[in-house]
Amino acid sequence: GACDLLGASGMLGTDFPTLLRGSLPFWNAAIVAGWGATWVTLAFPDAVSQAVSAGPRVTTPLLVWLGMGVYFLVFSALNWRLYDSLLLPHGDSAMYEEHLWNLLNGKGFRSYLDNGRLFLGEHVQVVHLLLVPLYLLWPSHVLLELAQSAALALGAIAVYRIAHRQTASRSGATLLALAYLLYFPLQFLDIAIDFKTFRPNSFEIPFFLFALDALETRRFRALAVWLVLALSCQEDAATIIAPLGLWIALRLPAEISVEDIAVRRQARWLGWGLAAGGVAWVLLVIKVILPWFRGGADVHFAQYFSTLGDSTDSIISAVVRHPDAVIARLLRAETGLFAIALLAPLGWLPVFSPGRLAVAAPLFCVLCLSDITDSPQHHFHAPLVPVLFWAAAHGMRPVCRWVARIERLLSSGRSRKRQPAPTAPARLLANGRRLKVTGASAAPAPAGSVLRLLRMRRRNEVTQPRDGRFCVPVATWVFLNALVTGAWIGLSPLSISFWDPHSNAFWR
Repeated sequence: GACDLLGASGMLGTDFPTLLRGSLPFWNAAIVAGWGATWVTLAFPDAVSQAVSAGPRVTTPLLVWLGMGVYFLVFSALNWRLYDSLLLPHGDSAMYEEHLWNLLNGKGFRSYLDNGRLFLGEHVQVVHLLLVPLYLLWPSHVLLELAQSAALALGAIAVYRIAHRQTASRSGATLLALAYLLYFPLQFLDIAIDFKTFRPNSFEIPFFLFALDALETRRFRALAVWLVLALSCQEDAATIIAPLGLWIALRLPAEISVEDIAVRRQARWLGWGLAAGGVAWVLLVIKVILPWFRGGADVHFAQYFSTLGDSTDSIISAVVRHPDAVIARLLRAETGLFAIALLAPLGWLPVFSPGRLAVAAPLFCVLCLSDITDSPQHHFHAPLVPVLFWAAAHGMRPVCRWVARIERLLSSGRSRKRQPAPTAPARLLANGRRLKVTGASAAPAPAGSVLRLLRMRRRNEVTQPRDGRFCVPVATWVFLNALVTGAWIGLSPLSISFWDPHSNAFWR
């Protein structure tokens, strides 16, 4: 199946046929999504044109809540069945419950996989300790699974808020939130391709999404709280926080009113602080915290990049001294397939907000340097997901604007062919000149009245939902891309591999 093809792409070589074979499910999804978006536009023109809401309501619609509920029930049931069937691996899954049990029973924050040391020698990953109060009431690993599925589902609320804020379209924002729940790289964070289930870094997704929602509403204190929670999930969150800080410092002040001098200054200081803090935290974790808990040994994930070196120092040295080797790794077919797998289910909308998409670029490049981490079917890509949806929500508006411009150009071309040449008075009116009405009461129009009418007309064209009415077709395009790619590659009951007995992802 397509799920097996994508997972095996790293073993098929680095040539163009590999990229072509691996991307076939995404081309198929794009075709179906194109048909669907076109059908929605032609079949429901009135509904599409009225899809833009008049007010700033951001209340989460019932349909989004229903989608979240279905996601939670489905993946909770799947995780529970894996647990009851004794198919749950201990490493990277059940060991996190062992952390809680050992901590509550005086054995420390560790599992038997840690060779007697504390788990902080592996990752600075403590977010699951927040579940201790609930674990006291229900000491079961299933509790951790339910909490993860619920947290991932709640991210749809933030996606809806961000999308609605950008498009003012409840329908468009709802479709993007549902696409989030269907996004197969998100679902693989709930249940990975190797059936590893609970991963604390999955909580980074809702934390980052709500942090970005707070950023857009200038709630900087709430932003800081959400980012601290994201850092508690895993140290890789800092690889998003640092470039996000750069974006805040360089781009956010331009989006704030010139009169709000204090807010602009605050945004700059916040951005530079996050950028410096993110870099400092990565260095502190890799060079101080993890080695200290490992008895001076190097971090375990350095082995993921063994093609560049056998330690963090040698890897960094290879990157600096041999950039050609790094570029060669980034230009592999596997890198292109990884990018396609992340972007195609979103209809490539993140590309239309390049500044925000660039926030994910550093971590994406790091993941592409390893044959282990360059896949959306495990857990390494978790911090990328919220940035991609943030960029997708902001990419909807320029795409809608361009579609509207194309539509206006086509309609104006057709109208020119049908209509006769304008008369002289009409040309004068179009040019905003003073007209003289013929007849008994001939008198010039008030000075500037025509210009004012033209300005009002131009202003109405901007404020009326001429561009926004294309939000529903664009969001439909994204929704169908997420749905069809999930059918080809995902693990949910909507996927082909779920029912295919010849697939490695067959649900027995």
